[in-house]
Amino acid sequence: MISIETKLLLSNPLFKNIPESSLSELLHLDHCIIGSYKKNTVIIQEGDSCNNLGFILSGSLAAQQISTDGEILTMNMYESTDTFGAALLGIEQPQFPFTLVTTTSCQILYIPFYEIRQLLKFSPVFNENYIAFLSSRVMNFKEKLKMLQYKDVRSRIIYYLSKEFKKANSTDIVLQHSKIEIANILGIARPSLSRELKHMYDENILQVNGNKITLLKPELFFI
Repeated sequence: MISIETKLLLSNPLFKNIPESSLSELLHLDHCIIGSYKKNTVIIQEGDSCNNLGFILSGSLAAQQISTDGEILTMNMYESTDTFGAALLGIEQPQFPFTLVTTTSCQILYIPFYEIRQLLKFSPVFNENYIAFLSSRVMNFKEKLKMLQYKDVRSRIIYYLSKEFKKANSTDIVLQHSKIEIANILGIARPSLSRELKHMYDENILQVNGNKITLLKPELFFI
């Protein structure tokens, strides 16, 4: 049986309100495997078959899609205790719609779909959690589509920072992603991001100091 910190799993929304004492009865960890990866490793290619749920025990991942002209668009960022592959469980021949790349060194627990089906069958709590989890993923995807409706670079930056503004509840924002990651999330080139941030600084809209941004005109970020 593999050894993991079960509290990491229980901190995941899928295992919310499931007692730690019940986890070993519900989930056979000896059927699971752990993968360890270095930063900037492609662990899954778009189109690969999917037979497991991935639980990130440590580190972070980016779900990316490459356009026909070679541009990289980051569709989602997965952090420690997050999950990927959940929406593919009910598909007859599940394939990953995105490429997954580690943005830090990473450890991932892979739980086979047949184990997840057993959890859904025997745990009403897990069943409810799974439905809520999928619903939240739909809303996240909706937010991504909304961001992509903004065609110019500044509008996408303002949209991104408006979300961070709400999370921080402060005009002082500590960025959780690198500028390369932000550019990928916004679907723009890194030089375009830096250039537009410089224009916004010159116009006294914001200040940038390393990974910290201060919004000088917060009214522009109420979206």
